Formats: sequence, structure tokens, C-alpha cells
Amino acid sequence: LAEDSHYLVRGYAQPDELYEAAEQRLPDIVLLDMKMGDIQGEQVLDQLLTKWPRLCVIIVTGYPSLDDMRAALKRKAFDYLTKPFSLQQLRTTLNN
Repeated sequence: LAEDSHYLVRGYAQPDELYEAAEQRLPDIVLLDMKMGDIQGEQVLDQLLTKWPRLCVIIVTGYPSLDDMRAALKRKAFDYLTKPFSLQQLRTTLNN
């Protein structure tokens, strides 16, 4: 996807790095993993959408559950993808 000329892909190891970068240049789309060690994706999602309510956040997770999906969508996540997902699945979601 990074080779695709339509997207500039940036990665961040810590939420604070993402927040700081978003202050400089708000991304069009955030792919947010729900399980990041000690960091809870739900908290990051809430902080992102509180600060930037129109931001498109797509949840990705290797530990899917119906309850988590419902909670993420209720929090206004754009979509919920389960790992592993194909590049075509991601492209389809991005094109929506």
C-alpha cells in the first residue's frame, strides 16, 4: 500500500507520536490496532475522535469479537477489520 501513489503511509509506535504528528498534519485515515501491549486501542480511539471528530479511523484487530466490534462502531470508528486481512480487503474499505 505504501508503494501505491494514492497513499502516504506513516507508522507510529506510541499514541503520543500519532497525536503530535496529527497536530502538524491531520491524516485522512488512521488504521488503529486495538491491542498494542499496555496501550488500549479504545482509549486511543476515544482521544482521536474527541480531538478530531471527523477523522476516519479503521480498527484492525487480531482478537475480534462481536462486542468489541459493536463498541468500536458505536464510538464512530469507520470500519472494523480482522487480522489477517488481505490488501484487497483494505483497499475495498479505503475506497468506501
